[in-house]
Amino acid sequence: MTDQNNPISKLPAGVKDQVAFMSFIDDVLKEKNDTSLTADQLTQIKTLLLKELNEKVNTHLVALLSEKDQLELDELLNKNVNDEELDKFFQTKIPNLVPEMTSVLLNFRMDYLYTPVAKSEEILMPSPAPISH
Repeated sequence: MTDQNNPISKLPAGVKDQVAFMSFIDDVLKEKNDTSLTADQLTQIKTLLLKELNEKVNTHLVALLSEKDQLELDELLNKNVNDEELDKFFQTKIPNLVPEMTSVLLNFRMDYLYTPVAKSEEILMPSPAPISH
């Protein structure tokens, strides 16, 4: 049952996907809890993360397609089909689409939360020169 009063339910599929991805990114950022970020930095990071997540999802899904299906996808993209048709294409061609999407999201989350980030001092400081006797 859909909520007719929910404004998201009236959005096109592609926009809904981006809203869902943005919500996912918001959750990951909350979980990371980096209090050193300013509001401007946070906005920039959200934009970059959304772009990166879209790239990871697209790359992963295309890699799951056979060569024939990739050619069919190219044809659909050349025809500028709508997001609903693309969603249907992927649902038809990738029977385990939901677990595959879940895998991409979990890997993205793990990479972001648990990949160490070099501190600025580490980036700026060169390695010490070897001491020769």
